[in-house]
Amino acid sequence: MSTPLLHLKTARQVDQAIRSEYDRLVIIRFGNNSDPLCTQVDELFGSVSGKIQSLAIVYKVDITQLTDFNRLYGLNDPCNVVFFFRNEHISVDMGVDGFDLANYWSLVGHQDLVNLVEMTLVAAHKRTGHTIPPAIDSTRCRSRLSERRSLTKRTTFGILDA
Repeated sequence: MSTPLLHLKTARQVDQAIRSEYDRLVIIRFGNNSDPLCTQVDELFGSVSGKIQSLAIVYKVDITQLTDFNRLYGLNDPCNVVFFFRNEHISVDMGVDGFDLANYWSLVGHQDLVNLVEMTLVAAHKRTGHTIPPAIDSTRCRSRLSERRSLTKRTTFGILDA
């Protein structure tokens, strides 16, 4: 059973949604409500909303009606999913460089999405601000993923060790 996502219509509502949660993730789908990819993403999040309700709350924002956040969050794609925790943006590396994001969302299953939300919340609690979801950890992406992890570790720890 799919639960419809809450629709935020003003910038004030978006700001309040991001600031109001302390223990859960705030996930906002920014996109055009009539776009087929956004509809697919909305249905996917709606179908797992019961499983993730203790971990996250999911909203949707139509970027054609509310354009205030397009530049702020770099919303260049027709469908963007942005994660927040305690009023901070959480970077989620989908590993889709050179890969169509529409194909990514079509490959994500219900359990993959639950795992993504769980891992993002764990990363947020650890204050890493960055997570790599398990849905992309496949054989064809493993080498590219390990390269990114080593580069990220080297860059992050190189700055801290210096």
